Amino acid sequence: MTKIYIKEIRNGGKKKGLKIEVNGVTKDNKIVLSGKSIFRFMDTKGLPLDFILMNICKESFIIDWFEFIETSLSNNWRISGTLTKLEESFLDYYDKDFSSEILLRLRKRFLYS
Repeated sequence: MTKIYIKEIRNGGKKKGLKIEVNGVTKDNKIVLSGKSIFRFMDTKGLPLDFILMNICKESFIIDWFEFIETSLSNNWRISGTLTKLEESFLDYYDKDFSSEILLRLRKRFLYS
């Protein structure tokens, strides 16, 4: 399993690397990060999604949001709460059209299917 190093963070004076699994590469050569890894950083490490997105967007990485939602559901998160959390964070880091498109696709797959 491939992992990438996103950013060095400080935790109690100790340096830690934010290593995230890579799911693949898009047709235009953008790295696709594991939604499961992103979820774990939020859920088990307590990192805010805004902090994660701030660092990922700087590098132009893409997140597998379907995998993120699937992982959140398997960890007993409610779909409505998860989508609300994503929507709030997306508006700070993605443009409105891109945010709307991602959220629409996620709603179609997880709410309307």
